[in-house]
Amino acid sequence: MGVGAEIYKTYFEGSGADVKLAIVVEFLSGADLAWKPLTKDDILAVAKLFGRNHRIPHSEAKMKHDFCYESWPWNTRAFGDHLNDPMWSRSRAFIEDYLRKNGIAGMTTLQEFYEYTVSRAEMAPSPAVFSHGDAWQANIYKLNDGSFRLNDYDNANIGPRIWDLQYFWIKLENSAEEKISIFEEYITTYVNEFNSGSQSAKTNVAEIMNEFVCHLPWHILQTASMFHLFSEKLENIKGWDALLLSAIDDIIKDPNSAKCVKAAEPKNEFFGKCDGEPKSNNVKIGEENSRRIVMEL
Repeated sequence: MGVGAEIYKTYFEGSGADVKLAIVVEFLSGADLAWKPLTKDDILAVAKLFGRNHRIPHSEAKMKHDFCYESWPWNTRAFGDHLNDPMWSRSRAFIEDYLRKNGIAGMTTLQEFYEYTVSRAEMAPSPAVFSHGDAWQANIYKLNDGSFRLNDYDNANIGPRIWDLQYFWIKLENSAEEKISIFEEYITTYVNEFNSGSQSAKTNVAEIMNEFVCHLPWHILQTASMFHLFSEKLENIKGWDALLLSAIDDIIKDPNSAKCVKAAEPKNEFFGKCDGEPKSNNVKIGEENSRRIVMEL
């Protein structure tokens, strides 16, 4: 489908510490997208890439449908379970301090802001598709012939479709003015590409835009947490944590910004169903859970 590198053969034997795995994949001639402002054409090409990836049937993705109740954000709706992981303790402290000093739309504690982000996201649940999960510029490959592929599927899952669209968009180095000027075209390009497939599920621009607006506060909270954690080792993202929190404050308070509208979750046999029991997002932030997420920086 031209989404990732073609896999020609896999070899797998053993288990645990003795597992042996080899994969023979297509050789791609080109380069990752540089972490710098992208052209409009490249941004829209990535939107098409997401549309093609999201219309891959679950039967072809061959993944367990545990997206709803796992605590990893690429898979999840269990927001609090994720944010309370011990790995985020320093990020939580930073955001608490930021809120105490600056506030976000009148909210001065992380608990308040967290509850607000969850309430918005739950107003427009994003249906489950085959989601890449880590689609920033370093994981998007532009071939020498001008076509694009997604790389590094280790965080992929059957997860909310809005995640890829937001994850890529928020991390773009383009100016706010540039991004605003092409935002509707970005969403429209994704919708047209997704709808061009033969799958029974279809969508529209208004539906995707509303999911984007409703999930944005949570995505900003999660991304600010991640950037604060990684900024010790990645100089180019220092200060992004505070900038993101300031930006969502401006967006929420702006009377002219798009507002989150309550919507039913789209239902179609194409979308995934959950395995497992749901977790409540009514949690106290700071009560760390026992699940430790290990990440290599």
